[in-house]
Amino acid sequence: MINLGAASIFSAGAVGVPGDRRFYLQIETATGQRWYLCEKSQVGALAAAGEEILERNDLAGAGADTAAGFAPPGDVEWRIGQIAIEFDDDTSMIEIVVVPTEDEDEAIRFEVTPQQMGAMAAEAGRAISAGRPECPRCGLAMDAEGHTCPTTNGDLRGHRP
Repeated sequence: MINLGAASIFSAGAVGVPGDRRFYLQIETATGQRWYLCEKSQVGALAAAGEEILERNDLAGAGADTAAGFAPPGDVEWRIGQIAIEFDDDTSMIEIVVVPTEDEDEAIRFEVTPQQMGAMAAEAGRAISAGRPECPRCGLAMDAEGHTCPTTNGDLRGHRP
């Protein structure tokens, strides 16, 4: 595992148009800037876990009004398979371990401040909510032309965003 140390930038965001976006985790440490490809659900889960850690440690709202600073990706290191997150009581930092999907890539570990976590969670929430509208019947994402809703057995009459 590669220990990147403390992050100066920690952000998550999306590039592309709704329905055809790619999500990235961005980290800048003393060794440089890195981008990791991930799923929308991973970004959402990381943001939710970060907010839960902040709340459990009486830090709710920390950094939420600060821009995390997501920048479009440069060279992507690899695709994220798993993410682990934990609060370190001794340092009051949040430790994050990111594991790749491929065995030949090496996992990374880094630390962020509660303010950085709060800012990332807020920015991630904005990126996630900027996607396609949800179907009011089934909750799946809808394209501008509608979608084949499983609750209507494919009948799209009157079923548009």
